[in-house]
Amino acid sequence: DVDAAVGCAQVVLRLMREQGRITAEQASVDPSAVKLKEESGQNSVRYFTDWALPQLDILLPNTLEPIEVWTTIDTGMQAAATAAIKSNSPSGAQGALVSLDRDGAIRALVGGTDYVTSNFNRATVAQRQPGSAWKLFVYLAALRAGWSPQDRIANTEITEGSYRPKNSRGRYSESLTLEEAFAQSSNVAAVRLLSEVGSEKVIATARDLGVTSPLAKGDPSLALGASTMTLLELTSAYAGVAANALPVEPHAFAREERGFFENLWDGPSSLSSSTQSDMEQMLRSAINSGTGRAAMLRGPNFGKTGTTQNN
Repeated sequence: DVDAAVGCAQVVLRLMREQGRITAEQASVDPSAVKLKEESGQNSVRYFTDWALPQLDILLPNTLEPIEVWTTIDTGMQAAATAAIKSNSPSGAQGALVSLDRDGAIRALVGGTDYVTSNFNRATVAQRQPGSAWKLFVYLAALRAGWSPQDRIANTEITEGSYRPKNSRGRYSESLTLEEAFAQSSNVAAVRLLSEVGSEKVIATARDLGVTSPLAKGDPSLALGASTMTLLELTSAYAGVAANALPVEPHAFAREERGFFENLWDGPSSLSSSTQSDMEQMLRSAINSGTGRAAMLRGPNFGKTGTTQNN
């Protein structure tokens, strides 16, 4: 706050002159003439600490002794995340990024392009439509209900009812396998699959993966990610598929490793090995041959693109 800083400086100079610490000539300097270095791009880890520090009130015992706590953040990954958001956010737009280990440990978290300009945390607070990234829950619910990636679903235009979703660029066909529909991010196939599986099972799958935001039961637009949620929720859900742990709880502070018997008796639930394998196969296809080809890596990679109206 430049005005407050200048006002504070004027008070200090006046008191120093009144107390004889400096001369009247020395006190005549104008603090407002000092060139202040613009504070842009303050350490983006503040988005992380703003979210993490209030949790210590619950985690730590009441004590007057000094306490050391270790966070899960990886400073190298945090720097890379900050650079990615700054370099890829269009001028005037904002961005956010969350990177989790499969156990939910937050390795990088950026809530905006510049903490000084805006400390609103778009990673943990902002409710946004996930768009087609939501289709993970629709297809995973279908797999849990007995569908396979090679089962076919109609990919023709929807002409009945009041909800008429369109495929990107008007691409339709008679039918697609679930794997093809997921990779190509077919909107009409996702809406039909939601109808076949039922919104209750899709919502139950989202809840199992840790989604807590309100979800529109019975609304066909649910298939295309019209219900809003936070980026942290969405990332945690994908981490749950990667770890085969339902749910994965995002956390900011280091935790002790759970023992084998602790996990056995009191650990998170999981998908069947075949269901997880089928879902990973579909996530792999989305990157290697589908809409996410621009993100393809040399090693194993899995993912799903997600856009809303007009990208």
